[in-house]
Amino acid sequence: MFGRRDKKAAPDPPTATYQWERQLADARATIAHEVPTSTLLARLDEVAVSLRDAEADRARVAAAVDRLDPERSSRELKDALRNEKQRPGSVGDARLAVLRDRHATINRLLDRRDALASQITTTVLDVEVLAAKTVEISALGGDVDQQLGEPLERLRIDVDALAAAHAELRAL
Repeated sequence: MFGRRDKKAAPDPPTATYQWERQLADARATIAHEVPTSTLLARLDEVAVSLRDAEADRARVAAAVDRLDPERSSRELKDALRNEKQRPGSVGDARLAVLRDRHATINRLLDRRDALASQITTTVLDVEVLAAKTVEISALGGDVDQQLGEPLERLRIDVDALAAAHAELRAL
């Protein structure tokens, strides 16, 4: 008479794609526990979007660099310079200029990739500082939203740096 419903298992919670996603989720949970109505939670959502954009940019640059084969670029430039030193005029100025330009361009991309990774790490650390200071201020009975000026300012600077890097890479 009454049909039995098959119980569906609850879906697994989304897994973190990047290590910082777990760190950000932990920091967010800590802040939400201490001050559930804080505007900090909205700020952390903005930070998460900026970090995801930065990771996508970093991955895009890393993939491009991999396709450009920096090791081959370095090797070809070194070989050409060595040949030119041993037999002047054998390689030609135009070819050397192109090899140097390619090598320099690839290295600038590597620098951008590394700078993005560093900024992501710094931003996550600043979020963890914000969470720790939130707990500290809350434990002392202070007003969290009013006493987090410095960590919030660092976080704003981080988000601005990530946004600037994102805009710069989109312009390429």
